[in-house]
Amino acid sequence: QFKSLAEHKLDGMAPLIEAFGQIIAQVKSKGHDLLDFHSNKLDRDYVEFNVRIGELEQSLQIFINRSFESITSIDQSLTLLRKYQAILHRESLRQDLDSKFTVIFNNYGLELTSVQDTYEHFKHNPPCTRNMPPVSGNIMWARHLLRRIEEPMENFHGNSTVLKSKESKKIIKTY
Repeated sequence: QFKSLAEHKLDGMAPLIEAFGQIIAQVKSKGHDLLDFHSNKLDRDYVEFNVRIGELEQSLQIFINRSFESITSIDQSLTLLRKYQAILHRESLRQDLDSKFTVIFNNYGLELTSVQDTYEHFKHNPPCTRNMPPVSGNIMWARHLLRRIEEPMENFHGNSTVLKSKESKKIIKTY
């Protein structure tokens, strides 16, 4: 899993990948005799390895949370979420990503309300770009608002668990 993270070359991931490489190198350098069942050194080292990998997973989860805090766009959030879902397969990380999906969907509901308010405010006199004929400017403005709400919803159709909750029914109705 950490090797696949290294292949995708996400920004800021280098220290975590480096730490994983060090953990692997330490385990390889021990040189245990796997056929010596009387020695419990391998068992102790395996437990230590699992503890260090668990700590590394927690660091990865913190990194993921920080990367989502800096993103303001729903499309960018969904793109980043899809990248992480394609890479990460551990159950604890998968649950965190599913909860992120719910948060993004709730943010989409706020964006939907904002677009609705913008439409209601400017529907009789929409803002147009300079040197644009009024009718085509109005059409372009309306299409832009439509595109703002349709593209994220297309991405949400793939996750049925988010769409089944009560809060999501309100958002879908607003859509």
